Amino acid sequence: MAPFMQFATLPVANGSLDKALGIYRPFADFVKATVPGCLEFALYNTTSATGDVDIIIAEHYINSAAHDNFTASAPYQQMLQETEEQGVLRGAPVLTVVNFVGGFTDRSPGKHGN
Repeated sequence: MAPFMQFATLPVANGSLDKALGIYRPFADFVKATVPGCLEFALYNTTSATGDVDIIIAEHYINSAAHDNFTASAPYQQMLQETEEQGVLRGAPVLTVVNFVGGFTDRSPGKHGN
């Protein structure tokens, strides 16, 4: 099976970046420690010209089955519920599945988050 890669764009509600990161940073640590089929779960943020903030999660799994198993898991579902309850998003996440077609992903020995 081919690797599975996805970008999840999370539109953060106005003034909720710290609260959102309070959910997603510990969750990323949990994923790193407990989801062996996940090769990357990196958080980024961006601010548009209008001031809207998005968190972008770059996800890379050994295959689509590893991704599907993870997203069906109780911890993942709990994270979704916490996101909803805390009201940290201004809209629905946008999930974009991508395929690697060239270039390189890292040449440094100290990649982010290691």
